[in-house]
Amino acid sequence: WAHARLDGYFDTDRLGLNLTQRNIQGKTGFDIGAAIALSGDSTATLTLDKLDPVIGYSPWTVNEGNYVTYNFKKRHIDADLHMAGAGSKVAIYSEAAHSHDPGMHTADEDLVVQISDLRLQDWITINPFAPAIRGDLGTDLRVNLQDGSISGEGDITLGNLYYGKERVGDLKAELDVQTGRSGRVSADMALWVNGTKSMTL
Repeated sequence: WAHARLDGYFDTDRLGLNLTQRNIQGKTGFDIGAAIALSGDSTATLTLDKLDPVIGYSPWTVNEGNYVTYNFKKRHIDADLHMAGAGSKVAIYSEAAHSHDPGMHTADEDLVVQISDLRLQDWITINPFAPAIRGDLGTDLRVNLQDGSISGEGDITLGNLYYGKERVGDLKAELDVQTGRSGRVSADMALWVNGTKSMTL
């Protein structure tokens, strides 16, 4: 690690943390801060305090007014978080729900999670004992969670995955989860390896 520092504070309804890490040459590898606040309506809100964090030795930008909230009573997530850096993008945000099967219980908003070209090796450099893994993570997911019912679809990709010096390949998982009127949850998944469908569940 060479040097890592964790600062923070807490109050009755708020917790804040800031992580700074530098290597032996003094170069900043991580400088990121976040806070979690609890409100009286059983809602927890996560915000990233630094709008210009350093992640994996690269400068990133975070949108002003970012947040991710979770309502414990309604079991609902709301978000507006957009990050970009080192050729990667991360977006977690709420959007008007797409038309779903009438038999499903849905709220007015879906949670959208979009990640493009997130380099795993940059994010795990904080751990000096991390395995020698590298690859590009991507997701395009749309999920609706309300009162214990879940529905959603999308895919997760892990491109150009290496473990050590051996190339594992390109992986892609397609997901589809639905909750019916009776509360029964059904899920489908397909796994692709190097462009060939290799598993369906």
